[in-house]
Amino acid sequence: MALITLRYNYNYIKHDFKYINLQLENQSGQAVHLPENERVSIMMALLIYEKGRAEMKKQNYADALILFLEADNEIQNCQDSPIVKSIDNIALLNLDITWCYLQLKSITQLPDAERRLTLCEENFKRSYGE
Repeated sequence: MALITLRYNYNYIKHDFKYINLQLENQSGQAVHLPENERVSIMMALLIYEKGRAEMKKQNYADALILFLEADNEIQNCQDSPIVKSIDNIALLNLDITWCYLQLKSITQLPDAERRLTLCEENFKRSYGE
């Protein structure tokens, strides 16, 4: 039931997203300007990710995982963007997905967890250096 509600709200927000005045900023607080489709995907991913983090703090790992995977799906819509490759939130998203797999004892997801940890490490190195 929660996923259906989320999907409905997600579609509503995505449809009217251009009317919401939210901006992406870098770590220095400067606005990051992106093509509209990338901006919408990244903003949706970050909003869904924060909702997942709230669920994870309540130890609702199954619900958090669903939200994290939905956020990851949004990021995949613009994965070729150079800006997306430099966002450290994506590394944190992959780390949180892996943490949920661990907490849920999801052994079948070990290959995905390994892939995500590798992506996480690469993203952190790209963002912060060796």
